[in-house]
Amino acid sequence: MQVSVKPNDAEKTMNPRRRPRGALLAIPSALLASLTACTVDARYQPVPKSTSIKASNIVGTWKGARGAWIRFSADNHLKAGRLQTQETQSDATGPASGNGKWEIIEARNYKGGMTTSQSGRLLKVSMLQKSWASSSPSIQPAQELTWIVSSAADSKGVYLYYLVGDPDVQEKLILRKSDDS
Repeated sequence: MQVSVKPNDAEKTMNPRRRPRGALLAIPSALLASLTACTVDARYQPVPKSTSIKASNIVGTWKGARGAWIRFSADNHLKAGRLQTQETQSDATGPASGNGKWEIIEARNYKGGMTTSQSGRLLKVSMLQKSWASSSPSIQPAQELTWIVSSAADSKGVYLYYLVGDPDVQEKLILRKSDDS
């Protein structure tokens, strides 16, 4: 007569070769949940409420991330440095610097893309880029670039912003007026 002995539950958990199947599924599920919680898609964030742009409020120096800056003068000229380009400027590589002009336009009259504001006034910035902050050794020809800039306000005050990169993602470069303006 042969007697078969079955391991009890304590012995099953002690066996290092035998792992519960639920644990194998729990690890990837927990990892996926933590990655999803950290990723925020800007397409689903509310568009900032637009503020009214006035020429007198624009004059001065505005600074943003990665060293970006624009100095607006009262005569509608500007100097800028390290501005990220918009996706529609496909020949552009890296941040641009140069001199140009600016004007205030009505959003309802603007027929282009690359803006999040559909009402009020927008700031049109045109610049003849004079240098690229690019690691590419090739020399790129001067090119006229245009940005459509919106304004909004938060707890820190009024800021200017424009879309960069993929328009569906709505990544924004935010510029705030510098104290030394």
